[in-house]
Amino acid sequence: MALTIKTNLKPPHPKLEILANTVESIIAAMVPRALTLLDASSITFDDLAAGQELFFTTTGQSVMLWAGSSVAKRRYVGLIRSPMSTVFKDIINRCDIDPTIYLSEHGLTKTDLSVGFQVIADLYCFEDQKLDIGRTLLRNQLYLQNPYKNKLRLRYSNPHVLEVSDIDVIRQLEAEGIDCSTIHMHNQPKNKAGKLSIVELRDRENEISDLFTTSSDQISNFENFNLEVSTSISTELKQHQALGLRWMLSKEGYPNRPSNSLRSRGGILADEMGMGKTLTTLALVATSKELTPQQGDDKTLPATLIICPKSVTTGWEEQIKKFTRNINFLLYDPAEWKSQRPNFHGYDLVITTYGAIASSRSRTAKELSGHRWRRVILDEAHTIRERSTKQAKAIFALNSEYRWCLTGTPVQNKLDDYGSLLEFIQHETTKTRSSFHSNIIKPLKQRNESSLRRLQELVAETTLRRLKASSQLDLPHRQNKLHKLSFNSDEERLHRLLGKFVSAKIQQAVREGTLKNTGFYAAQLILRLRQVCNHGVHLLPQSLQEELQNFCTQGGEEFAISSTFTKMICELCKTSETTGAVDLTTYEDCQHIICLKCNTNATECPLCLNSNSDDISMAIEPSTKVQNLISNLQSGSAGKSVVFSCWTKMLDLIEVALRRNQIGFARMEGSLTTRERKERLHTFRNDPNCRVFLSTLGSGSTGLDLTVASEVHLLEPQFNPMLEEQALARVHRIGQTQPVTTIRYIMKDSYEEVRVITSFFF
Repeated sequence: MALTIKTNLKPPHPKLEILANTVESIIAAMVPRALTLLDASSITFDDLAAGQELFFTTTGQSVMLWAGSSVAKRRYVGLIRSPMSTVFKDIINRCDIDPTIYLSEHGLTKTDLSVGFQVIADLYCFEDQKLDIGRTLLRNQLYLQNPYKNKLRLRYSNPHVLEVSDIDVIRQLEAEGIDCSTIHMHNQPKNKAGKLSIVELRDRENEISDLFTTSSDQISNFENFNLEVSTSISTELKQHQALGLRWMLSKEGYPNRPSNSLRSRGGILADEMGMGKTLTTLALVATSKELTPQQGDDKTLPATLIICPKSVTTGWEEQIKKFTRNINFLLYDPAEWKSQRPNFHGYDLVITTYGAIASSRSRTAKELSGHRWRRVILDEAHTIRERSTKQAKAIFALNSEYRWCLTGTPVQNKLDDYGSLLEFIQHETTKTRSSFHSNIIKPLKQRNESSLRRLQELVAETTLRRLKASSQLDLPHRQNKLHKLSFNSDEERLHRLLGKFVSAKIQQAVREGTLKNTGFYAAQLILRLRQVCNHGVHLLPQSLQEELQNFCTQGGEEFAISSTFTKMICELCKTSETTGAVDLTTYEDCQHIICLKCNTNATECPLCLNSNSDDISMAIEPSTKVQNLISNLQSGSAGKSVVFSCWTKMLDLIEVALRRNQIGFARMEGSLTTRERKERLHTFRNDPNCRVFLSTLGSGSTGLDLTVASEVHLLEPQFNPMLEEQALARVHRIGQTQPVTTIRYIMKDSYEEVRVITSFFF
């Protein structure tokens, strides 16, 4: 039978040069069993050699393979077996992908009717398409392995074999209904680059998570530590808090060990959020005063410095007044000490903020750095996880006898977060980034058999972490709900058109190799998508809303979007002139991008510090999310609720809806003074007509006790899931007496549903 050959891969392929210059990855060869040739009637086995390159064509649903050094000499070999042929054709048609197919050394089968061979395909693709290809194959139980030849000599990257830092990919795949557990059945070879397969990676993540949770036998020796808690503590410590106190005192050399024999003079108290780390720490300060000083202790250092986020200072003051007697403390704000020099020696506790430590413009802030403290305690210590920041460096340089980290999340995004805490407590074997990487992270990546054990020993030595579930706290039940909502027609159209524009811009940057240079622009486009998910056009900056309206009248919605979002702008001054990365800052909680001229605050987003409610019209109709929120607030019990959003302007829009529906509320934001924070917290806790507490994540996700509430509403998913958990812990914690319900809001078929589940992979 005569065949007409229609090849769609004419050598030299027109994209090969572009691929060679811009692609940074090869997706690995498929498992050999995935492709088997059938109906090999026009060529004999003797005509083929292992490793020989084959060529393919597609006709209808069939993928045909050919052998030969030129088009004129090519002979038909056979068909790729279904269903692999369908999957293969699907990814070829949808993606910019170039396969090179080779005859395998294995898998020859013969019958009276046919000869079967196995083949291997090296797949070359753009970086931004590898996850899509990986998902497609996983859905069909097809798995990628190491490259067979890699004749283009491109960097190897396999979405089925991930780096330790890419555990979130697994979460995303499983969130999309893809079962990753079967990968281990396919005997993926260990590669020399030190990567882990998905199953190995997930197991390793579980191991790391488990080792951060302290086992009962690790602290059993502290139970016999004969200790009387200071009478300055006016409440009885819970069992886990008393054990925590004993452990902390032992790290400072009590009862029998000289403190100068310790490998680190302090440690990391990492109990799960809401378990009373503040009270345990106050007990340490009070009780250590009454114990006999250890050998090497400096008796002239009575004061302990506590550094915390601004929003947490009120919480410390409340806890001190509620649970202690005779503790002298100072809330130290350098701005309030204009010409005076504070005498820190007169206090047991000095409480200040991370911003005060980092401020180079304040003369009195330098008093903190110049003083020698008995101990320095970092509350929400994960704040210093980025070691290269000015703030972290200033904190590392503080002078103290002992150092402590308090955090419910010692590892937020990567294991190096924990390394930063070790650098602060000055652990003798891992007190620099290079030593932590060489001693811990590198061996873990290389599958060193002793690496996990070494990390386990390090954690056991430096860290105490207990979970609510195993600490007999008897907390009320917490029910977690996820509300997936459908866009209305206007929201859907705007999200769809903007999503198409964003995707095209990012893919263009990937192809041109310019994504690293346009990273802030890409981040701002993604921010716009998230804002549209929350409140359509109304959450965008006013200048962009006006531009959208003007361009829409000129050339329609698609033209309006492509014209409005072409340039990056500073979120505060709205100018688009600043494009260099050195002039820009982006903030983790809100993702706002601020230019150098507007960036007057080193630790908090200046846009989020102030409310813009005066600019919000009462006539604005609520978005789908806000409508659903109001409905939940009205249909719920008469109890109190906390509503979190990462954007101040979103709170402005929610405030409009609350007023319209006559729902009483109080609001927390970064610009409030300490006194204003106290007043609003008091109103929410004590006024029966104040049913809702509004707060940005940056202002209210840490340090606040909101146990008077029984519902928490999270208006948008976060890149960092630990930030969400910190917010929920404001309500579900020690002191809560009611069952707690948490509600997360996500728009269906949106960027939120697909991408904010995990990190970006550009």
